[in-house]
Amino acid sequence: MNSYNVEFQSESFKLATEHDSKAFTALKSEVESKLKEVQNSHKGISIEKALFLTCLCLAEDKFFLKKAIDKNINQLESQAKSILADLEASNAGFEINL
Repeated sequence: MNSYNVEFQSESFKLATEHDSKAFTALKSEVESKLKEVQNSHKGISIEKALFLTCLCLAEDKFFLKKAIDKNINQLESQAKSILADLEASNAGFEINL
C-alpha cells in the first residue's frame, strides 16, 4: 500500500492506494483538470459545488464508458458465437478417425 500527501485548498490529505506514484499522479491530474473545467464554466461557484460537479462529471464519464465497453463486449460475444456456429456447421459432416 502506497500513501501520498495531497494538498487542496490549504488542507493536507493523506491518501492510501495500491497505485504507484505514476498512476496516482495521472489520476490526480485528471481530477484537477476536470475541476478547472467546472470552475471555468461556472464562474463564481463555491469550491464545494465545484467539487460536487466534478464528481458528477467523472461519474458520468465512467458510466458512459462502461456502457460503451459493455456494448462492445456484447457485440464481440455475439460475433464469436456466430463464428463458432459457422465452424461447427461446416465441420458437421467432417470426422477424423485415428
